[in-house]
Amino acid sequence: MNALQKNLITASILAAIGVAIYEARQASGLRVQIQALRQQETPRNEQLARLASENGNLAGQLARTNHSIPLDAGQSKDLIRLRGEVRALRQKTNELAQLASAAQADTPKSPPPHATNFMSKESWAYAGYASPEAALQSLFWAKSTGNEKAWIESVCNSNLVDSLMSSPYIKGDSEAERSQSLMDKTTNWIGLSILNEIPVDDDTILLQAELSCQENGQTNIHGSMQEMKRIGGTWKLFNEYMLH
Repeated sequence: MNALQKNLITASILAAIGVAIYEARQASGLRVQIQALRQQETPRNEQLARLASENGNLAGQLARTNHSIPLDAGQSKDLIRLRGEVRALRQKTNELAQLASAAQADTPKSPPPHATNFMSKESWAYAGYASPEAALQSLFWAKSTGNEKAWIESVCNSNLVDSLMSSPYIKGDSEAERSQSLMDKTTNWIGLSILNEIPVDDDTILLQAELSCQENGQTNIHGSMQEMKRIGGTWKLFNEYMLH
């Protein structure tokens, strides 16, 4: 099994884990919502039963009179008020039941797509590390400008940095040579898009990204899964898995 196959398998596993965790959190949130709706429904049902009983008593009183003794103004007003409240509560109870049913059925099967955010190479800038998206932009900016120090600071996996620095990926003995080597890697880059954001846990997020490149006179898309981790309050790249 070559390195590409291993990376693809790892990316698929991480994505599956992210989807499973996302769905579990969504299901948990929906269960809480359903429970809250049912808790609202219980006192309303009790109030409805009480009002229905009062309405029945007044209706019984009215029937026993056989219209021979008309209700006074106060009784008539109470009867009209109670009937209005009963109708309103029945409508509200039906609405709560429909909401609970809809919430229970509306369990998402996959994470919602992150809004496509195409960033042209010319627009890349140092964006800090406050969010996974900002950290990824900072990393791509550092690489495209040949800023070796900022590029290394954007990665929190020392093993990944060591493997890249010791391989032919970055060439040159001097800082200037390595800087030029980084920029050379990005010569044909056009822009970056973030398609999906998949939470794995509170401190790990997978960003599904696409890099647009100009190659052989045409625009090609290279997909990747960027594993971002939060360490000490800042987000950094932990690993990158090429999808195609």
